[in-house]
Amino acid sequence: MNTSISSPSPRFKRLVAVNLCGICGRLPVNLKVSTRCTKCVKNPKRWRKGHFFGERAKVFKLKHADSTIREGEIYRLWIHQRGKCALTGQVLTGDAQLDHIEPRVRNGANSIENLWWVCRAVNQAKHTLSVEEFVSLCQQVVALSAGTAHE
Repeated sequence: MNTSISSPSPRFKRLVAVNLCGICGRLPVNLKVSTRCTKCVKNPKRWRKGHFFGERAKVFKLKHADSTIREGEIYRLWIHQRGKCALTGQVLTGDAQLDHIEPRVRNGANSIENLWWVCRAVNQAKHTLSVEEFVSLCQQVVALSAGTAHE
């Protein structure tokens, strides 16, 4: 009789692991049925919102393979910002993008605390500048255009 204990099978590990909803990121789900919790399945509007954030999270994860950020965290960030651009205050539309507050090329963290939602144009203009550098650049542009308008 063999009494040695073997490591758990992969099937057992899958059954024991708690899987969280792909939309809200909080409630557990049964992956055999769905990747969404019952609240998200029953509320299509919530699912559509989740789809938007899920797509943004997928794009973000493709660009940043080391990211562990979930769709639910991205959604909560959107709610925290009230759906407005962090730099301009404009209401964001479907072209909204996630931007690193401290750019990755300047050793900024790849975490939810270092992200914010911005307009696409703002994200392209900011590029690898720090917030202070970007605001300073915008102020220089405004000062230059105000000086040119008076001449």
